[in-house]
Amino acid sequence: MKWALEVGCSQNYNSLKENARLWLEGMPDEVDMVVLVYFQEDPPYRCPLPKTQNPNTRGIPLNLRAIHARDVTCQDSLGPATYKGLTWVGRIAKISMETWVRDGDGKAKQEGLAKDLLHEATMEIPVGDLLPPPYHGSIVVNLNRFRRRLPTDIRSQACNRCQTAVYLWNKQKDEKKDQDYEEQRAEDEDDEDEDEDKDKGPASRTRSRTMTGEGQGQG
Repeated sequence: MKWALEVGCSQNYNSLKENARLWLEGMPDEVDMVVLVYFQEDPPYRCPLPKTQNPNTRGIPLNLRAIHARDVTCQDSLGPATYKGLTWVGRIAKISMETWVRDGDGKAKQEGLAKDLLHEATMEIPVGDLLPPPYHGSIVVNLNRFRRRLPTDIRSQACNRCQTAVYLWNKQKDEKKDQDYEEQRAEDEDDEDEDEDKDKGPASRTRSRTMTGEGQGQG
């Protein structure tokens, strides 16, 4: 592998840059270039469903397969996207692309200026001789096709985020169920032990009295 692509949506920009640094400085023999694509949401994403709230109370199915991107409403081609009255993707305010390489000291650095993917017609990715022919030099990407797909991709992202929230709720519910089961089983075992002690009590006392001669007449 000679180059890596990092795409950040929920991820903040500084975290994305740190990933580029880790690729370039941590794997110098394998990665020579990192391309960062950053989606800036407004407002930044936070799950709209509290962890303690059952998704079903908002009409969200607990079956992940019943949550579909086609049921997501996209207010505009750039969002926001809502499902069951909750916003799962904010408006996409900016999409930029940066190219990062290593400098002479082996440190990660940005090469050239960031490219605006929302307004430019094409995007050129300089790859030098990293890729085999006929891709030497640069790769040109048609951004009009990219932008036409955005509403579909935004709906898919909203669907995925909602499914993740439901998955975490189901997992939490299952863990609570397992915990309740273990606690109940422990209580049942304690009750069984107490019952056994009660059953054994009189017989044990009788055997003890017989062995010690207690209660027998003197000759």
